[in-house]
Amino acid sequence: MVRFAILIVIAAAFAGYAPPAAAERCDATGRLVLYTSQLEKDAKGLADAFGRHCRGVDLSWVRAPTSRLLDMLAIELTEGDPKADVIILADALHILPLKLDNRLMALPDLDVSALDPRLYDIDRTYFGTKQIAAVFVANTSGAVAPATWREFSEVAGDRVVAFPPVLSSIAATNFLLGLAQTQNLGWPYLERLAEAGVRPNSGLGQAVAYVAARDADIGVTVDFLAIAAREAGAPIDVTFPEDGTPVYTEPAAVMASTKNPTAATEFVEFLLSDAGQRIVSAQGFVPARKDIDLPTGFPSRGSIKPIVPNEEWALRNGAEIQARYRTLFQDQSLN
Repeated sequence: MVRFAILIVIAAAFAGYAPPAAAERCDATGRLVLYTSQLEKDAKGLADAFGRHCRGVDLSWVRAPTSRLLDMLAIELTEGDPKADVIILADALHILPLKLDNRLMALPDLDVSALDPRLYDIDRTYFGTKQIAAVFVANTSGAVAPATWREFSEVAGDRVVAFPPVLSSIAATNFLLGLAQTQNLGWPYLERLAEAGVRPNSGLGQAVAYVAARDADIGVTVDFLAIAAREAGAPIDVTFPEDGTPVYTEPAAVMASTKNPTAATEFVEFLLSDAGQRIVSAQGFVPARKDIDLPTGFPSRGSIKPIVPNEEWALRNGAEIQARYRTLFQDQSLN
């Protein structure tokens, strides 16, 4: 019952928000179709704000998990009738194949001066819209949350750890990739975690609930869920690893097949503008722009040290990475 109550707290933290005022009106017109993997309420908030910004654009949107959106796009592209003009997927790893297949339109004139160069494609075909990081959570009346990944591995063997299944979570996949590619951590570190008995046993929201209910001593989850739950009253401490934390970025892109390139470009520009990024912050996420304040409850931007996975390496070595992970962590879940 306690765990269920904590899950309600997490859900209540996202019940609604008032988006900031949009930027100056745009001149784009016509129909525009967005495919997005955002949370439903976040997609609606963004669509409503863009509608106020571009009153001449008739925006419709489809919200689904990234895997489902990719299936839809594959079918539509095969049939020669792609519907989406703009896409927002969970991470760069899943959007990269579309770039490599020449399905994305480059936006060379898009202003990226306020963005971390690691958060967007060097050829400017996709652009990270936010920064979602791995964090540690611990109950305020229990074990102290680790300060670093090294400390986490040192205490994991003596604690009950809530850890997400990599093969069924895009967020956890990015956490694994980030750790596997990080100097001084890498696969030897992941081997130490496995030897300490860490096993995938909880979803991201469940990790917060288990720790809050003291069913787990330490949890690994995503920053926005943990901080929202803490701000809503959950008895947890949240720490960002001081030795760096893997992130994913929910990149946006314009499809090369768009029927309305002007409006599609305007949408991405709006999403990365001051006004668009303030919406991201108001929704509880770290904005991609470096000049936008972080949401309530987050530490200073400088104290968050992002580890951005190399998606090209991950794409080339996907089968080997998955097999090695399965062997180490005995995870038989499906991706």
